[in-house]
Amino acid sequence: MKNILFCSVVFLFGGTAVFCNCTLLKNDCFAISIIYVDVQASIGGDGSSWGTAYKYLQDALDDARGQASLINTFEIWISEGSYYPDDDEGGNYRDNSPDGAFEMIEYVSLLGGFSGAETNKSQRDWAMYETILSGDIQQNGNQTHYSKNVIRNPFNSLTPLTQFALISGFTIRDSNGSKTFLDGGAINNSDASIIIQFCTFTNNRASGKGGAIYNFRSNSQIINCLFYDNEGGRGHSIYNLQSDPKIYSTTFSKNGNNNESNIENENNSNLEIENSILWDNGIEINPDATSTEIVTSCIV
Repeated sequence: MKNILFCSVVFLFGGTAVFCNCTLLKNDCFAISIIYVDVQASIGGDGSSWGTAYKYLQDALDDARGQASLINTFEIWISEGSYYPDDDEGGNYRDNSPDGAFEMIEYVSLLGGFSGAETNKSQRDWAMYETILSGDIQQNGNQTHYSKNVIRNPFNSLTPLTQFALISGFTIRDSNGSKTFLDGGAINNSDASIIIQFCTFTNNRASGKGGAIYNFRSNSQIINCLFYDNEGGRGHSIYNLQSDPKIYSTTFSKNGNNNESNIENENNSNLEIENSILWDNGIEINPDATSTEIVTSCIV
């Protein structure tokens, strides 16, 4: 784990920025701890560098869980390759179980698109170094064995997940929401107002609501993303329930069929979508009588 301190006076130490908010009376510093993950790494890493990276994402999440706070935020840097929610080193996640999922953490950013040699997150390239979160847990392409959710954020109104949780630079794919976990094949959010950025959602299915994303009381922001070939019982790409999501610069194409909705809003959900493309997805946006939509500078 690598620590970077953030305060108001800037110093540079070998390319690492340290910012301090220093006065005569106090010295308030904020740390960012970096955890490294590389699917090509050997077993036994501690996540403190690329050379000692964790092999599995679940181990990095377990490392950050319980430690992250407002003054000690975490970034998990994840190199190119495919990561599955049933894989970990400690045996805490049941192998090949479709009920397993990744779970995001408050004050933790998940960053994909690394080659495994970067020293600054601005060097990552998620198009060149595709980082995949996949529910194809048996790694055989058999949809009936896919995870029900790739990411599941089961929070509540007393302890919600907020926009201090970020996921950026991933392809999230290969889910099959069914039975216990019907909704939100790629991401199921309950009281989880996360930020989703530079992500591609494809080959996600949900027999319930939200083929790719299900939001319940979750005011998520979706920025510069792509949705294609996703399918849900209601809302092929996104289903919103009591949620006020905002979508910017995102493309939806060829999700589901022409008889169902692509984005469905119900029970006082208020969608804002701007500078986006919605093309060949059936009913592009379908609000009920209690919900609203604001569509600005979009191709629909």
